[in-house]
Amino acid sequence: MDSGTVNSAGDNSTVLTRAESAATKVTTRCFASCEGDPEGSVHRAWALSLASVFLFFVVAFFEANSMRKEEGSAALLMASVWTILVHFALVVIGTFVLKRFTTSFAVGFLLGFIIIVANQN
Repeated sequence: MDSGTVNSAGDNSTVLTRAESAATKVTTRCFASCEGDPEGSVHRAWALSLASVFLFFVVAFFEANSMRKEEGSAALLMASVWTILVHFALVVIGTFVLKRFTTSFAVGFLLGFIIIVANQN
């Protein structure tokens, strides 16, 4: 047998250790900005979430508008409008909670609301 094709348990653990070390370096580098300012990091993450919700809001608006013009399914039109309203409420409530009321109860309410919104689709 060729010695290059044989993997021992020691070789596998070395590869695993290297992979864990690389993953640790990447996460350390990604979250280095969170160390000095954790609240600012949460606000930056929320701003990124707002950008994606805004994009989703625009797509839902154009979808609802095109369905109304083409006389599409009333159920899909209602679902599109409902999505717009729910995500708008998510933006308003989330921004209000993260900027004004950062108590554990308010943040827990926001997380529960996000879980409900994520599971409704």
